[in-house]
Amino acid sequence: MFEYNDFRGVHPSVLSRLSTDARAYSVYWNVNANNRVAFAADGELLLTVDAMYPEAWAHEPNLARWPELAIMAPHFKWKNGKSWRATALATVELTTGARLSLEWLEQEHPYLTSQGPMAD
Repeated sequence: MFEYNDFRGVHPSVLSRLSTDARAYSVYWNVNANNRVAFAADGELLLTVDAMYPEAWAHEPNLARWPELAIMAPHFKWKNGKSWRATALATVELTTGARLSLEWLEQEHPYLTSQGPMAD
């Protein structure tokens, strides 16, 4: 999901609804580094974590349902100079097979994107 202009796909009610009969992934951050990486499937939010602190994910009950996130966890360690933002996007690429390049963003993806707020 590409979020633009206050879409709020990271919110549990929105991401859950977007995942009806599907899987939905969300990567969110703002200028203050508040962030969430989230995964929902079949209408249920399964996992939402803070990308800056992968060590806190160890006991998340649904981490096993997103194995690519577990595999990428060591690369989220921002204190070692790594980019947790790039790693979060790379995790979605690894999971979905979509290459999130500038060219990809410029293409039309009505089933993956929104350009405005969504009513709850």
